[in-house]
Amino acid sequence: MNRKMSHVLAGLTSVALLLAGCATSGPVEQKPEDALRLSVAPSASSSDVLVGRVVDASGKPIVAAKVRCWGDDPKRAKTVETNSQGYFSTERLLPGRWHVRAEHAGYAPAHMIEFSVGSRRPLPVILFHLHRGGSLKVRVVDGQKSPIRNARVMVLGPDELLASLRDSGQGVYESEFALPEGELSLNVIAPGFAPADQKVFIKAGESQTAEVTLVLPSGWSPRPAAPK
Repeated sequence: MNRKMSHVLAGLTSVALLLAGCATSGPVEQKPEDALRLSVAPSASSSDVLVGRVVDASGKPIVAAKVRCWGDDPKRAKTVETNSQGYFSTERLLPGRWHVRAEHAGYAPAHMIEFSVGSRRPLPVILFHLHRGGSLKVRVVDGQKSPIRNARVMVLGPDELLASLRDSGQGVYESEFALPEGELSLNVIAPGFAPADQKVFIKAGESQTAEVTLVLPSGWSPRPAAPK
């Protein structure tokens, strides 16, 4: 009887220790990034699929925003759209250096982010915040108000190039995407003219028009006519 009782007590002690160990260890917590990746792309490897979310300045999801990924080879570029909750998931990305940017009509594009595919580390889960912006048209003319074609019109923020405006072929240059609200700088270059810099103020939801006049370089003088 004593031998049986000792076996029973030993068994109860083992069960108690096991339950105590489970109570103290608790469930394994999952990182928010891992949970998001599993919810958006449950069957994909975390090292070759990029997932994330696109929201506005107040944190509300932006539906059907375009998320563009591109690397060294333009043929490998990928574009996906966000779902009804603002989430996105790319296809499997080949190893190499990649860039990603989020865009949506009426919003300034998000800052471009660079990442690498090919290591065993998980890719980052990216949260894009898009801000409302405005459009811009720039008319480039010479001193006689004649349009100047084939100019390069760049829009600069405080410390970065925001956009190169499209040439309409008529001396008018337009922004392809919305530009962020606030004071921005224009830098205009055209063959045969001195470069020009000008400030422009962009308002969200509005279209702004600016005119930039290019002049001949200082010290320029017409080439003397060849003697007859």
